[in-house]
Amino acid sequence: MTTITDCDTQISVDGTHLVHLPLWIWTYSYEGKNYRLLINGFTGQVVKGEHPVGKYDKLVVLVVFLLIVGGIIGLIAFMIMHHK
Repeated sequence: MTTITDCDTQISVDGTHLVHLPLWIWTYSYEGKNYRLLINGFTGQVVKGEHPVGKYDKLVVLVVFLLIVGGIIGLIAFMIMHHK
């Protein structure tokens, strides 16, 4: 039998977080992956949630982003070349 005769513990708190109570935790499965939602029990609003992303959603966002950046760069280049 082991006896603890002295215990020196130090705790460091880096920050605080607001806790919504009651808090509903809803877990669901979609296409073999599990996702979780944290829902404020008073308002029904989602506090934090994970959602599935389609196969091509990320690609569409990337293409749109690149088109916007390319358009801005093209506009700047056009303005520089036609500046008199």
